[in-house]
Amino acid sequence: MNGLALPFKSSRRAAILLSALLLAGLGFLSLFAYLRSTRQFDRQMATKILPLTADAVTARIDDVISQPILASRLLADNSLILGLLSSGRNDSGAITSYLLSIQKAAGAQSAFLVPQSTLQYFHSSGVIKTIQPESPQDRWYRDFLASGQMVEIDIDRDTADPSRTVAFVNVRIQGRDQQLLGVAGLGVSAEAIQRQLKAIQSDYGARVLLVNGVGSVVLSSDGTQGILSHIPGLGDQARVILSQPSSSIQRQLGSDLLYVNVQQIRGSGLTLVVVQTLDPDEKQLRSLLI
Repeated sequence: MNGLALPFKSSRRAAILLSALLLAGLGFLSLFAYLRSTRQFDRQMATKILPLTADAVTARIDDVISQPILASRLLADNSLILGLLSSGRNDSGAITSYLLSIQKAAGAQSAFLVPQSTLQYFHSSGVIKTIQPESPQDRWYRDFLASGQMVEIDIDRDTADPSRTVAFVNVRIQGRDQQLLGVAGLGVSAEAIQRQLKAIQSDYGARVLLVNGVGSVVLSSDGTQGILSHIPGLGDQARVILSQPSSSIQRQLGSDLLYVNVQQIRGSGLTLVVVQTLDPDEKQLRSLLI
C-alpha cells in the first residue's frame, strides 16, 4: 500500500505544479493582452480620435473668431485710416463714421481706434477718452504694444459701456517702415463666444480652453478661470502647451486619464486646449478588458 501511495502523491504534486504553471502562464498572457490592448487604445485616442475632435473644435472656434479678426484687419488696413494717421490729421467725423460702418457690417458690439500720436479713444459713437497707458483701466494698450503681436484677443469691460464684457480684437496699425500708427479693432460679445464653447463641449464631450500668450485662460467651456499653470492635470505641462504650435499629451488626474490636444490659433494670439476623458462606453470597454 505504501508503494502505491508514493506514486499517487508524486503524480498529485506534478498535477498541482502543472496547474500552477498553466494558471501562471494564462495569467501572464491575459495581463500581456490587457496591457497591449490598453496601450493600443490609448494610442488610438492620442493619435486619431482626440486629434479629430480637436480639429473639429478648432474649425468651430475659427468660425466664431475668424470673422471679427478679418474685419479688424480690414479696419486697420483701410487706406482712409492709414492716410489720416500718417498725415497726423484726426478727422473725428470721418473716423467715427467709418468705425460705425465697420461695426454694423461685422455685427460687432463696438469698434475703436486709438492713434498713437494723440492716444484719443475713438469709438463708433465718438471720442470717449484719452488713453492713459499707466492707468489700470488702459493697461491693455501698453501690454498689447509691448507683446509685439500684430493681433490679440482680449476679454475686458467695454470702454463705452462698462456693464458689458467684450472680447476685443486688437490690431496693430503700421505705416511705412513698420512705423507704429496706433491700434484699432472690434469688440464682440464674450457671452456669445462662451455659448459656442459650451455647445462644443456638449457636442464632443470635451473641455475647451482658450489661453492667451501669458497662460491666462481667456474663455472656457466649463467656466474654468485663472492661470493655466494652476489648473489640476495641466499645470505642470503649461510651458509645453504654450511653447508648441501643436501637441498631444496624456495626464493622470486621480482615477481619470486626461487626453490633451493643443493647437495654436493662427493670427489670434490664442492657444486652443482640448481636454477629453473616457466616456461611459470607453470605460465599459476598459472594464471588459480587465
